[in-house]
Amino acid sequence: MTPRYLQAVIKGKTQNDQNAWVIARQTAYWSILPHVGKKRLKPSDLGSFGWEKIEAGTVHNPYGTREALNEELRKFKELTETLEFKPAK
Repeated sequence: MTPRYLQAVIKGKTQNDQNAWVIARQTAYWSILPHVGKKRLKPSDLGSFGWEKIEAGTVHNPYGTREALNEELRKFKELTETLEFKPAK
């Protein structure tokens, strides 16, 4: 696995996780909407996520911090060291 492929896998997993959280928040929003009366709500009123709090004018690194990326790489290396690769017969 190349570093570029590893970055793509990490980015894809992050996107999937974020999408799942957004869908859960949207489901909660639609579930409580009939019970709030005339009060105007937005899904973000139920809670905001860290990736939504990016200030205008800042550069967003989709891979996280260097430390987070190194930690993911360390976990990946530990996982691959525990696997046994046996040739097919």
